[in-house]
Amino acid sequence: MSADGYRIIARVTASIGALVVGMAVGMALRDRGMPDGQSIDPIQAAGPSMVEGSDARPHAGRVRLEQLRQQSNLLDRRRHLLQLTSQATAARCRELLIQCQDDEQASLQIVARWAELDPKGLHTFLVEDKIGMELAESDAVLRALFAAWAKSDPDGALSASRQTPSFELRNRCLTQLVGNLLYLDPEAAVTMVQGLHAQEEEVLGQFREFADWSGTDHAGAAALLATLPLSKFRMRMATDLTRRWGETDPMAAIRFAEQLDPQARELAIETAVAGWMKSDVESAKAYIEAADGTTRARLGRQLVTQMAQDDPGAAFAWIDAHLEGRARNQSITKLIEEGSSDHPDAMAKIADELPPGDLKQTAVKTLAHAWFESDHRAAVEWLTNIEPGFALEAGLEGMRLARLPEQLRSAIVEEIDDRESP
Repeated sequence: MSADGYRIIARVTASIGALVVGMAVGMALRDRGMPDGQSIDPIQAAGPSMVEGSDARPHAGRVRLEQLRQQSNLLDRRRHLLQLTSQATAARCRELLIQCQDDEQASLQIVARWAELDPKGLHTFLVEDKIGMELAESDAVLRALFAAWAKSDPDGALSASRQTPSFELRNRCLTQLVGNLLYLDPEAAVTMVQGLHAQEEEVLGQFREFADWSGTDHAGAAALLATLPLSKFRMRMATDLTRRWGETDPMAAIRFAEQLDPQARELAIETAVAGWMKSDVESAKAYIEAADGTTRARLGRQLVTQMAQDDPGAAFAWIDAHLEGRARNQSITKLIEEGSSDHPDAMAKIADELPPGDLKQTAVKTLAHAWFESDHRAAVEWLTNIEPGFALEAGLEGMRLARLPEQLRSAIVEEIDDRESP
């Protein structure tokens, strides 16, 4: 075939590609609510060019978009898309986003470009357009929007976020706005939080961006939190901060926590010590043992949980040596509750060592409930060695709470009764 023949085939192929894209855009616009009786020329709907300012022939942009869709090599496809989006206007970004809505990476590139040009228009698209609302379900899309908007116009972003019709989406917009602003201008972010309504602030208390940011500047985060009035947001952010700070400089985190309001102080100290135990459990243990009785009892619960993961017996010994009265009983009960599933044999030894009384009965009942569900044969062997009395009755009550077939439950009771008989 001659060179002219190949050129003719190439032109025909390009024309067909342009027609296909034009028809797709036309159908999309039709589905978006064109008045009855009106139609759109699909080729005209595609516009003269997908790249503004280009000196290419009319419809060249549509051909380039079709070429983009047909790229078999992902890197080439991304390169072509980047070229399209880097020069596109906000209106063209909208068209591209509709056509690339099923491609997450492509969508994020287009969203980033649109957010730089017209973040308010993009926000309107995400909260009002059917396709936009589907895209807004992705946190990555909202993050890309507010990364640009928090930088260019944080006040405008706040105003638009508050006007978002959907309650759930409004909360997510506020979260992304403040989260991005923390990295750009922490003081402005705190000022913004101070101006929020109580319900809006409650939402912010649930997001993790502050914890991520505060992990890079503990002292700075502490100084900013100190400027906030007492609120659930401040309390939650303070505990996030002390938990991370406790892993690297626990005493600094505890000193910060001690300066907080009484409502936040205890929890912040507990989270600081929890972070401390992750990095140096022995030093944390020494701090807890040196504390006053009330503080030792409160912080000891975390220590017992940590120790019980590796050595339940050592955890019980620590309780016995350092806690008294109600704090001791509560810690033993918690130890049995948390250890019965993974360490039933160790928990059985602890329960057997307890003197007769309410604590022993609670321990036996808790252990029997968990053990009969995981290994009823071993549980029967243990229970039959308990002397008749209140403890045995508590064990049987725990067995009855276990999810066992009624026939098996009756057989176990009969077996225990037979072993008790002379």
